[in-house]
Amino acid sequence: MRANITRLAADRANSNVTDDNADDDIKRRLQAARAFGPFAAVHAFPDGPGDVTDDDDGVHLVVLPTTSHHVPNVDLSPAITMAEQILAQRNAGPRLNRNLLVFCAPSEARLQELRTATRQHLAWKSILKDHVDQRLELTKGDEAQAKSKISETDETVTQRIAETYQHVLVPEQTPGTREIRWHQTKPTGAGSLPERIARKLESEERLITAYGGTRVRMDLDRIPLWSDRRDITVEGLWKAYCQFPYLPRLASFDVLAKAISDGVSKLAWQSETFAYAEGHDGNRWVGLDVAQHISARPSGLVVHPEVAQAQITADAQPVEAPAEAGPTNTVPSTGGGTEGGGAAAGTRKAEPVASATSFYGQFSLDSVRAIRQLEEILRTVVERLNAAPGGAVKLTLEINASSAGFDDRVRRVVSENATQLGARSQEFE
Repeated sequence: MRANITRLAADRANSNVTDDNADDDIKRRLQAARAFGPFAAVHAFPDGPGDVTDDDDGVHLVVLPTTSHHVPNVDLSPAITMAEQILAQRNAGPRLNRNLLVFCAPSEARLQELRTATRQHLAWKSILKDHVDQRLELTKGDEAQAKSKISETDETVTQRIAETYQHVLVPEQTPGTREIRWHQTKPTGAGSLPERIARKLESEERLITAYGGTRVRMDLDRIPLWSDRRDITVEGLWKAYCQFPYLPRLASFDVLAKAISDGVSKLAWQSETFAYAEGHDGNRWVGLDVAQHISARPSGLVVHPEVAQAQITADAQPVEAPAEAGPTNTVPSTGGGTEGGGAAAGTRKAEPVASATSFYGQFSLDSVRAIRQLEEILRTVVERLNAAPGGAVKLTLEINASSAGFDDRVRRVVSENATQLGARSQEFE
């Protein structure tokens, strides 16, 4: 009887179950996957460009149907043909966010193995279903074998999908050209298909989940993307990353927002990165921030450091009040006049006030914003004192800390670090 049920499963796999049935089951499995990794969405088995949305919520993975298979190291295949169509078009016209798509295609050489394994799985499922529906009588042993085979073939299909969907196609472009090149690579590691694809693309920097402010500045200068006013909205910058395949492929807006915050927070922002502003009122940037972390919003502005520094310097200049006419300091004459006469005989100019020759200032710094505050003090106070004729400035940092009790480890580490940093005096009490 076991030989009979095994033969029955083989007959159904070869005769009753078609490749179309197998493709439908493969599609169902890929569409049911929920472990997307860093991808914003996965589009499995699209019929055409209209099935792939053109959203700017992050990078989307397109898993091509079995009919769009690929042969490695060729410039044209059914997979590349369909990928080019999807990359060029969306449901309502030309696609905008072309840098937010990557594709995965099945291997032509492994496709038949996948379909065969899937047909066998569907054949065993049909046998058990017919038994449950009382259309086929099975012994207890046959039923147990059918359930075992269903589980076994299910694992085989999962493995065959991973082996078959091994071609990752990534669109790339050179600035100033229209031609799209297709970088080809293979998924690596364990996990779901999207997770394995993401892992490989991350290792090649073709899918970026963490970016730095210095890299953003390099992108802004290389293209270039600065406006005539030498700034760019955060929204405009994100659109550029979404639309142009010659820019790095950032996984989501959050990656860009964190990179902008990183760039603004750098102490070397003037030479390496940029500033950030909440807006521009037509004359100046409003809410200009440097040397501190910020929360980048789409309406905010990334500002070139040269123009940002020019505004900061201008804001630091003192506003001189216009001279006001005051009463003349006259001293009544005690005689009939002085020889030579004239008004000067009865008038004495006020004595000029002596110039200050020293300055002392003490500031309270917040432990969280100390770097930002110190930067402002150096720029708005110390630089002006140094610029005065014969100016010389001496800075001393004083730390007063208290606790319920500093343990031995803290005392040792702090003392060693303070000594290494050149503290003239230090003491725990």
